[in-house]
Amino acid sequence: MKKYLFIITLVSLLPILHGCTDYGKMKTYNGVDLYHKAPVTDAEAERLGNYLIGAKFADSTEKSVQITRVGPVYQFRFVIKEADQNDTTLFKVFKLFSAELSNEVFNGAPVDIHICDKNFKTIRVFPYQDMGKKKMFDGVELFYTNNIKSAEADSFGNYLIKSEFADGSDKVAQLTKNGGIYRFSFIVKNGAEQDTVSLKTSRLYAGEISKTVFSGSPVEIQLHDPYWTPLKILSMIPSKK
Repeated sequence: MKKYLFIITLVSLLPILHGCTDYGKMKTYNGVDLYHKAPVTDAEAERLGNYLIGAKFADSTEKSVQITRVGPVYQFRFVIKEADQNDTTLFKVFKLFSAELSNEVFNGAPVDIHICDKNFKTIRVFPYQDMGKKKMFDGVELFYTNNIKSAEADSFGNYLIKSEFADGSDKVAQLTKNGGIYRFSFIVKNGAEQDTVSLKTSRLYAGEISKTVFSGSPVEIQLHDPYWTPLKILSMIPSKK
């Protein structure tokens, strides 16, 4: 997921205009001025700042961000140049970005993304979309929704390792269930959704997952682009007994 934070750093993030407005307490993390106000605690702000360093969002270039909270929802706010305020490609990244902040920093609480002007005035809000809880399996960030048991996610994640889908390289995937059908979603390279050989392989893989992990329950595979836009849904080819 850190690569998605890197994509965000490619846009023109800016420092705020300093004035008489109270943006909250401020501490700098490798070039990022992080402001926070109650009810966000100092400890939460510190955890966020350290995460931004580890994820290389804080990369020594000057930026301003703010973390606030309204009820149960955190608001991650950052200043962006006018030229980038309508970048729809960037917007698609925010679903993954907010899910990462929720899981890695705020214990699963929802996090909305706000892009702001130089006075931290909100220009546009990108509401949090719950991708589920997260587990790591040899490079695969596996999100799983509330209708998936933790033990199921573990069995599935271990199968991803055994089948070498999880091979140490960074991948983002999700496991969910609807009407008795398990759905395995993941990001593919450009054009993979049109490759007939890859599509057949994916359908066979879904059949193997059904047989090995979910006791014969039907499995679908959903292919996504790097911005988590759905490209294609594949029904499984039943595994031979």
